Parts: sequence; structure tokens; C-alpha cells
Amino acid sequence: MRTSWLCLACGCRSGALFLAVQPERHAQGIGTARLHAIIDLVDNRLMLERLELTVLATNPRAQALYERLGFVVEGRKRGSVISAGRHVDEVMMAGCGRAG
Repeated sequence: MRTSWLCLACGCRSGALFLAVQPERHAQGIGTARLHAIIDLVDNRLMLERLELTVLATNPRAQALYERLGFVVEGRKRGSVISAGRHVDEVMMAGCGRAG
């Protein structure tokens, strides 16, 4: 079984990141390790100036991880995702150069 999913879409100077880790694999350092690898790739190989992502407002642990790695909140999409049968906000975040 796959433990996480990762998608990186690149434009001219920016990229959009999607990262998901299976709930039963949370708190094992998988997301942190993947993010460090992606930030290294973005900064040292792809030479992107900006990396964007969204996180569900119901996932404060993930948002805290992104903030520790230099991402900042840029906005909020109210009720844009249905999760567990209810509308949930997406928090828009971005990091620039060294992801932050």
C-alpha cells in the first residue's frame, strides 16, 4: 500500500504542490521527509522562485509543518472542499526561495 502521494506542477518560476500521507502513517516523519526533498529539488534543481500549496483548515498539524518549513498563509478558500460530508476551507500557503 502506498504511504503518500506527491504531485509537483511547475510553471515558469513557480510550482504547485500536492502532498498526502495515509492517516495511519501520520506522525512518522513521512510528510516532513517528502517536503525537505521537494524543497531541495525546487531550490537546487528546478530553480523555482515560488512553491504554492493548500491545506485543509481541519489539518492544523500539516499547516504547522508547512509554517515550520517557511511557508506563509496567503489566503483562504471558504468551503471549497467537501471532506467527511461537510464543506471545509482550504488555507492557501506559499514559500519563496528556500521555500520561505
